[in-house]
Amino acid sequence: MSGIPPAQNASSATLNVPPSTLNPGAPPPATAPESPFSEARLPAQAGAYTWADNQWKPLPRNVGHITYGVSAVLNGALGILNGLSGKSSTGFKDDHLADLTFSGTELVPSADGRKVVILYIGSIQPMPDDIFRDHPELQDYPQMEMTATTLATDGKRSAALWRIAPGLAGFREKRIVGQLLELKPGHTVLASAAPVMPGRYAVAANHEFYEFEERSRWVE
Repeated sequence: MSGIPPAQNASSATLNVPPSTLNPGAPPPATAPESPFSEARLPAQAGAYTWADNQWKPLPRNVGHITYGVSAVLNGALGILNGLSGKSSTGFKDDHLADLTFSGTELVPSADGRKVVILYIGSIQPMPDDIFRDHPELQDYPQMEMTATTLATDGKRSAALWRIAPGLAGFREKRIVGQLLELKPGHTVLASAAPVMPGRYAVAANHEFYEFEERSRWVE
């Protein structure tokens, strides 16, 4: 799960993204290409994908896992958060609960930084009802989000996870502003609202973590 302001989280909405929005600035084709969201082009396997080079490219998990700092251990953190939605309160005083860290070395695809489009195939589990009863402000918090990661000297990439409710963490203000819509049941699309800069990025969806990068030269 991150104010930048909150991304849309309309699970019942239908996505209608014309091809031109996936390649802004491109001249209109003489014959409109087949939509990337057509049944024929959608990937068959569950997971996360990004649209680039006129195809859906799978994003690797790259051993994405949650790590705790010394302060978290001293404050009594046991185990790891359940993805982004651990149910027990840690009682931390610091809003920085933990970090999402990628330690894998699998090559990651490059997204189109002018408009990053992520497709997640799988049933996203909703937050428990008691969370919404206690924290109604989370009704608009997206259940899929992405953020930039920081590269360490040992090659690992990480992003901070911030408290959004007791026992619940996400990217919060650090997430990339975007539009989150359901293409059809089990197919959720997250599209950035503005271009993203070159670098490594993390995607969090359904207690799963994926990695991609932006390495194009669209930046003027």
